[in-house]
Amino acid sequence: MDIHILMERLRNSVAFPALVGLGMTAAGTLMAMLFLRGAKRLVHQFAQRTATQWDDILYVVLDNTKVAVVAIWVLNLVVQGMTTDPRVLTLVKVLTVFATTAQAIIWVLKGLHAWRDNKIRVILERDPSAQAPISLLSAVAGTITVIILVMMGLSNLGVDIAALIAGLGIGGVAVALAAQNILGDLFASFSILFDKPFRIGDTIQVGTDNGTVENIGLKTTRVKSQTGEQLIFSNKDLLESRIRNFKRMHERRVVHKLNVSFETPAAKLKEIPGWVREILGRQNKIRFEYCNLTEIGQYAYTFETVFWVLDPDYRLSLNIQESYFHDLLEKLRAEKVELGLPTQNFRLEERESRLEIQNGKTAENREIRMN
Repeated sequence: MDIHILMERLRNSVAFPALVGLGMTAAGTLMAMLFLRGAKRLVHQFAQRTATQWDDILYVVLDNTKVAVVAIWVLNLVVQGMTTDPRVLTLVKVLTVFATTAQAIIWVLKGLHAWRDNKIRVILERDPSAQAPISLLSAVAGTITVIILVMMGLSNLGVDIAALIAGLGIGGVAVALAAQNILGDLFASFSILFDKPFRIGDTIQVGTDNGTVENIGLKTTRVKSQTGEQLIFSNKDLLESRIRNFKRMHERRVVHKLNVSFETPAAKLKEIPGWVREILGRQNKIRFEYCNLTEIGQYAYTFETVFWVLDPDYRLSLNIQESYFHDLLEKLRAEKVELGLPTQNFRLEERESRLEIQNGKTAENREIRMN
């Protein structure tokens, strides 16, 4: 059979437009995938030279673009240019909406997973507790995005989503009311994660309880107290309390009051601040602030001394105070200055009253009568 006759019959057949459309779709898909491959290579090279994570996420998104979806997009363009048949156009539109929605969901989920993995890798060493809240945040964001994309797809297909949105709103309110305590703790964990009032390993005080943070969960935070037991705080209650974080303290302020006896001469009183300054000057990691006579009390002169330990270590602060106390007591003994102690003095006066004389005479009379 002549090739020209075959081509003429093929051109006049019903299947010819479909074959042409498929050929154009295949060619367009091939060109689009080649372009996408080149774009991925460029993004990958750029991502290796930068420290940001957004180019890494972009590469993950491009790498998860499906060939079938690209083919459907190209087919939609080809069909719109080749036919006006409403049935064919409607069929291709439905197929395109489903494919686009599926591809958008894949992009969002893969991008969120890449962000989550990168975030966890960066902060895992300094804050291991961040893994659970970040994973949950990624899952919640992915779920919300999938719901929005599905609704947008249904809306493009002509589905009335107003009733669906109203139903989801009522259901969301019911769930929120039923689980408001759990949701409160959950959002509090996010607040702890992003605001960072404390981290694992920090020593904190909440009310009268204090200890070291061991774990920050989605609902509770666990603290090991100084006496050994584990304290469990609800995240919501914890953030509503006043928290003292000792880990972020760079230096400790020490206040000491010294009471000396009223028998101390005035000259010695003037020398005491100099003694204190000299003693503290022999200590390391100390910043002296002042030492002054601040009060004349009921039983002693009171000197107030303030100095700073240039290290947050509590044990070091105790050791420095102990050394300071020993040297100060030794100096006071050498200068014969006594500490002021609470005492009471009584004055007794001897006097002869009529009552005493009368009592004495009465006693003599009784003695005579008895004899």
